Amino acid sequence: LNAYPAKGEPKTQRGCHCQGAWEYEGRTYFVCDTPAGFTEPWCPIAEGDDCPNALTKRDGETVPPYDFCTPPDLTEQGCKCLYEWKDEGVTYNGCAVTPSHGATPWCYVLEGLQCAG
Repeated sequence: LNAYPAKGEPKTQRGCHCQGAWEYEGRTYFVCDTPAGFTEPWCPIAEGDDCPNALTKRDGETVPPYDFCTPPDLTEQGCKCLYEWKDEGVTYNGCAVTPSHGATPWCYVLEGLQCAG
């Protein structure tokens, strides 16, 4: 799994960066997500202990650094858009309309080829 932030990944509420892909209870998640049992999206911190503002306690127990975050835009197939990406030299955020694809919004996805659709 990617332990470092990919280009364009968001900063968390406390200014850290989300890991690109991470596992929780045997399932793989990408960047900012809401695993079963949680009500807010969160992510493990790519910088680990090097981000001093990260949270390290959950339900009274010490856990690896994490923080809450804003989830990415979703495609019609449920894939997660990159937070920032380029098409023909222009930078876009999330799902966007570009000259190269007419009037249909699109994006590059965080999951890459792992996302069916």
